[in-house]
Amino acid sequence: MALEGVATALSNAVADGALGRTVVQETDGASVHAPTRLSAALQAAEFSVTLRGLRLRG
Repeated sequence: MALEGVATALSNAVADGALGRTVVQETDGASVHAPTRLSAALQAAEFSVTLRGLRLRG
């Protein structure tokens, strides 16, 4: 549950303008394209899958 909350908070910070466009490329040394709980949480928080990683625009 904690990962989902953090992903949502990050998404909200981008949407509120506190952060600009955000791209996450790796987590714990692994590509975010790998099927992990964090990758799933970021995608559920409206991050889009791109070739570079998971992106969210404000």
